[in-house]
Order: sequence, then C-alpha cells, then structure tokens
Amino acid sequence: MSKTFFDHFDCRTLSDDLIILSVDNSVTCQDGMWILFAGISAIGLLVVSFGVPLLLLYIMHRAMQEKLREIRSGDKRAVVAFNEFGAEFDYVV
Repeated sequence: MSKTFFDHFDCRTLSDDLIILSVDNSVTCQDGMWILFAGISAIGLLVVSFGVPLLLLYIMHRAMQEKLREIRSGDKRAVVAFNEFGAEFDYVV
C-alpha cells in the first residue's frame, strides 16, 4: 500500500477533545463522517483484496469441473479441454 493511502487514516491528538487528520487539519477524526468514510474504505479494501480473488477461484473451479466432466464422458480429449480452459482464463495469470 502506498503511504498516501494510509495518510488518510493517520490522526493525531491535539487534546482530549480534539483529534485531527495529520494531512488535513480541517478534518476531525472520530466524527460521524470520518468514521463512515473509513468504514466504506475498509469494506472496499476487503472486497478488492479478498472478494475478487475468491470469486475468480470459484469461477475457475466450476469451469475446471465442467472440463473434467467433458473429459470423463468422452466428449473431449484432455488436451483440448485443458487448452480451452487455459484460453478462457489466461487473463488471470
């Protein structure tokens, strides 16, 4: 992660009642709007970091199971089925 991303969550305490964002003194940390955006950012980060790879893994697993069924049933030869799988998911690599 870049340092600039984490700068948006780096708060400093000026007093017991005042906590501000280090990069922008006009933003008060721990208020409702800051917490909302921090939560949305955290959810987005989790979805991109874990959700997308898990979704791709699921899609690839289902496609591989379908190719294996085609091989077992004799509809396709293994080389052809695996080449089709590779062509379909070469963007992942």
